[in-house]
Amino acid sequence: MLKFFGSKKQATSTTEKQHKTTAAASTTTNTTLDHVPIPDDNKIIPELAITPPLEGNRFEENDSFMFKEALNYVVVRSSPNSNDIEILHPIAVPKEFVNNPETENLEIVEDNKNEKEKDKPVMLSGEQQQILHEIYSKQIIKSKNSLYQCTLKQIYNDYIIGEAKRISSVGEPVITIHTPQLETELRRTGALSNTWHFKFEGRDYRWKPTLLGAKDSDLICELIEYEISPYASSSVKKKKREAVATLKRKSENWDMIGDLQILKNAWQGVEKHRNLEILLVIGCLVMLDIIETS
Repeated sequence: MLKFFGSKKQATSTTEKQHKTTAAASTTTNTTLDHVPIPDDNKIIPELAITPPLEGNRFEENDSFMFKEALNYVVVRSSPNSNDIEILHPIAVPKEFVNNPETENLEIVEDNKNEKEKDKPVMLSGEQQQILHEIYSKQIIKSKNSLYQCTLKQIYNDYIIGEAKRISSVGEPVITIHTPQLETELRRTGALSNTWHFKFEGRDYRWKPTLLGAKDSDLICELIEYEISPYASSSVKKKKREAVATLKRKSENWDMIGDLQILKNAWQGVEKHRNLEILLVIGCLVMLDIIETS
């Protein structure tokens, strides 16, 4: 599988070449790189400023196709000795637009040498190839006012869509998570198990490592539901756990961390799917920092 660190220049080049394809290629699905809803490009957001909510129902319009199935990501390190992380998303594109690993240039099947012929529509073969497109990046922010701080940035337009910060060292650790639309807290509820809970839309979620004390442990996020048992006193509640996201660790290379998956059932009963996606992604990355430094 090829890595495609979708820079703005490459993404623009790809989009321009896709616009030249013939109508016959329109039957090919999943050929665009715009899988993530983004704010308008004419908005300028200062560094470390949280992106304001979108106007209208832009996110809601994309919910119909984006949040029906499981979402898969590949988590990699930016550099060998850094806690900065990049999130890649696998997408299918016409093989004619796949980055050539030798030349690092986008190639077209036809070799047009004539300047006039370069503007001709490109005939697509209909074959697709999966590539990894960078959509998010997480950066550690060094600050005198916080014990821990990181931001989650949307690569397409450099907008910060999430921020996690721990300020106080008193009591059990609490990390505040800000997104454009909400604020919640990631609270440690189990010191030995390294379990951390957060609330979203009145529901209780928790992140935890699957192996105690292991810095390279897999991670799992569960939805915790409480039900009154019909076989006991009304004051007794039965706990129901359901996995909604997992991180499976890999150690193929120094840059590979693992595969993050938000499961299909995570969207059931959720009103703001995009908000949950951001919380699960940034929560997973915060958990990586926690277990690797504990």
